[in-house]
Amino acid sequence: MVEIKEASEFNLLNLELSLPAQFYHKQFIFSITPSLSFPQSSATISTEDTIIKEELKNTFYWTIGVSYWFYTKKGN
Repeated sequence: MVEIKEASEFNLLNLELSLPAQFYHKQFIFSITPSLSFPQSSATISTEDTIIKEELKNTFYWTIGVSYWFYTKKGN
């Protein structure tokens, strides 16, 4: 039998700070978003033989993107 005590409760799982930035160059958009996450609720898994408590660590990650902007010029 396996039991996860936190599964039946509402828990805040993660807090995250991010700082999105976009750079425009002609028809291109370059974006970057660095993020730092702070996990909040660890899970405890109980079996008949052992009790396992999840280890939580802060994590830094980032996402990048490139977009192309299509537009048409209106002529006179």
